[in-house]
Formats: sequence, structure tokens, C-alpha cells
Amino acid sequence: MGACFGKEVHYQLTKTLSLKENRLSYNQGDVFEKYEKMYDIGSGAMGSIACVRRRNSKKKYALKTIHMGEFESLLRNSLLNEISIIRSLDHPNIVKAYEVFRQNKNIYLIMQVLSGGDLNERKPYSELQSKKILKHILSAVKYMHNHGVIHRDLKFENIMFENNSPDAFIQVIDFGLSARYNALTLNNSMVGTILTMSPQVLEKKYSKECDLWSVGVIAYTMLSGKNPFHGCSSLVSIEEVTSNIRNCSYCYKEWCWHFIGKKCKNFISSLIVYEPEKRLTADEALKHDWLHFDVKEKETSLSLKKKVNDKLLSYANYSEVKKLALLLIAHKSKSDDIVRLRKVFTRYDPNNSGDISLDEFKDALCSYCLTDEELEDLFNQIDIYNDGVISYTEFLAATIELDENLDKDRILDAFNHIDCDNTGFITKENFKVLFGINYSEDRVNRIFDELNLDSNSSKISGEYFSEAFWKECDKCLRLSKNDEIN
Repeated sequence: MGACFGKEVHYQLTKTLSLKENRLSYNQGDVFEKYEKMYDIGSGAMGSIACVRRRNSKKKYALKTIHMGEFESLLRNSLLNEISIIRSLDHPNIVKAYEVFRQNKNIYLIMQVLSGGDLNERKPYSELQSKKILKHILSAVKYMHNHGVIHRDLKFENIMFENNSPDAFIQVIDFGLSARYNALTLNNSMVGTILTMSPQVLEKKYSKECDLWSVGVIAYTMLSGKNPFHGCSSLVSIEEVTSNIRNCSYCYKEWCWHFIGKKCKNFISSLIVYEPEKRLTADEALKHDWLHFDVKEKETSLSLKKKVNDKLLSYANYSEVKKLALLLIAHKSKSDDIVRLRKVFTRYDPNNSGDISLDEFKDALCSYCLTDEELEDLFNQIDIYNDGVISYTEFLAATIELDENLDKDRILDAFNHIDCDNTGFITKENFKVLFGINYSEDRVNRIFDELNLDSNSSKISGEYFSEAFWKECDKCLRLSKNDEIN
């Protein structure tokens, strides 16, 4: 059984995927040769989470360890499902995964470290605080649903703050119970947490609408400090809770609701509604009056907008290999280092879809005297995944040089990611693995042509890769100065 499982894990982690999915790298070496453990965060019967640090670096990560052993049959689908789903998602409010290691009977997942605790840490919340957090949760849910994923276990414990700052961003975590859905097929497995479970999940006939019910329960609990289906008594049986859920029985009689506006109650009641077809979609919820009433977003400065727009223009002229390097660097950027860029991204994405469409891109650059054809070409140069939108990480890749001082270690890390067989060189075969289903021979040949390698050279050293990266930086800097003079 163990050998079969090991083969299945290896197959699932090495099968041909997309460039987007291959941002998460797979290693069969010793995770502790690369990372050192700092302290434990939590543990359970099947695994643990610890804070680790990259050796010879101050950068921290979360290390999720899954001990297979006698639990392998129970964990197999959940583990592979979580890795499969999380590597396909790219949103500012969905936790990032960076590397997966397999060693003996353990699976190690290197992830973004979130030090601010979950939603329980700061409850109850004011209406203003709730609105800001719920907009981010709903944006993540809209993105997941647009990409065919249902979370199925949205709850306080699975919404984490990135750090202890009062304005910390939230991240949706734990995709072990998530599922890919088909609009024509209902799910028939009862999974999740009872307190945020919709009636249809209890009935084992549900689809993506179950996530919106959970968001409604989260909103109710954020504002009142209590679950809507607990009733007035703290001593309530699980049977009573499930009965209240099945009957959609909840109210606003607690004293705290006297101080909360009608728009807010309407928002919650539009989500905690029995019939799934009457429940607001994530997009409809994001447009609800309550989320926008009395919320004044801080405007992005005009100078920053111009710098971002100018950077997008210059990035489009970068070589393919530098764009790939910046994409991998952006994926592993610390959230503290990209706060400004994340806020600018939301300006480019007014529909909160988690992606920038061509129309949104054209609107953002409307002040530039560019034709539609030129804007479309620019858009396609930034769309490295070639999927018709600019993702969050693609946007960061194009603009990250504004906010981060890239050092040689970051460039080397990108090189090592592409050098997946650890030979110390990048070959055309390495690019074929990285691009996966997005591979084309012409694209890889173009990379080697751009690097001006001699016709007999079939591999790129780390030194040459780094030199090419910095040479292009110097070239762009000179062009930028010339533009300022002119």
C-alpha cells in the first residue's frame, strides 16, 4: 500500500502541468537541508505545522508536515487534492504554496507564513472592520468559483491574518476539503464544519452556493460574536444546531443587533437563505450596498499609478527569460514587501475577480496615447501564462522592481527553480518541464536566441543567467533616463 501511494504521489506531483501550476516546485531531497526549523505552530494526529527559515536567510515560511504511516489511505486524496488546487490558484487573498518535498513517508509543504492568527483573534468586529475583511473573503470566493473550485470549509479558523498589524490582509487557507465542481453536477459528500455548513451540504446535494452560506455565517459571527444557529443558549446540542440549519432558523434578537444597520442585516440574510438559487453569488455580494456604504478606500497616489503604468510598458520589452525570473521571484515575495503593489492591483481589478481583464487593462492605461492594437500587444506581453488575463502574480512580476531591491539570492532562487534536476545548468528540457502544457519549441528557442548563446551551447549556467538578468536591468535603466531627458 505504501509503495503504491508513494508512486501515486510522485505521479501527481510530476505530471505535466501548466506554467502557472509549476510555480510550486517538487523536490525529493531533504527539506531540512534547505530549511531550518524555528518553532512549532501547531500539531495534530496526522501532521504538524512549524515556522521554518531558509538556511543562510532571514526569510520565514510555514512548513506543513504530513505523516503518512497508518493514515495514508485517509490522507491520500485530501493531501493530493490540497496540493493540486492550491497550486492552480493565484489570488492576493489565497495562501501561497512554494515547494513540496517527499521524503520517506512524509510530505512537506512549504507555504506562506501567517503570523496574525485567525478571525477568532480579533472578534467581535465593527461594521467597518467586517466590511473590509468580507470584501477580501468574497473576492477570494469569486475567484475560486470562477476557476471551478468550491472551498467547502470556510470558517473563522480558515481565515488568517498575515501579521499582527491592525490593517493586516487576510488569507483563505486549508484546501484539503475543497473540490472542483461542474455546474451540471451536484456534490454528494458531507464535508466541512457543522457550524458553517449549509442545509444542502447536510442533505448531500449542493454546489458552489454552499460557500456563500458560510460567508453569511462568518459575517453574522464577526458582528455578534456568536454563531447564528446556536440560539440564545450556550448549551445547545449538535442535533439542535443541525435542526436550526436545516430550517434556516436564526434571528437578530441579541442586544448587539440593535446597533447594527438594516443594510448589514439584509446583506447577511441574503446569504443565509435556504434556497441556493436565492442566495447572492460572490459577485452579487461584492456589489451589495452595505459593503460600499461609508467605506472610503484610500486613493492610490497619481505618481505611483504613473510609475506602475510606466513599469508595465518597460516590462513588456523584457526578454522572456527575465520575465520568467521575475514571475518566480514575485511568487515568493514577502507580503510586507508588496503592500503598495497589492493595493494598486485592486485598482486595476475593480470587479474584484482576482484577475485583470483586457478591458480593465485598457481602462487603466487610457491616459496613454496607445491604439487598441498596441494595448492588446502590451497585455499579451504581460500575460505570461497565455490564459487571456493578467493574474495577480503576473502583475507583481511586471511591477515588483518598483518596491523590492532584488539581490543575487533571489535571482539564484529563480535559476534553481528552473534547474529542476539540480545539474547546475538550465537546459531546454528544463524549460519544457517548467512550461508544461504551455510548452512550445519556438518559445524555448527564442529564450536561447535572446541570451545570444553560441549555436553549440545547449545549457545556461547560473552565472550567465544572473549576468543576463542584470544586463537587462542596466539597459532598461539607461532607456528610462533617456526618456526622462527627452
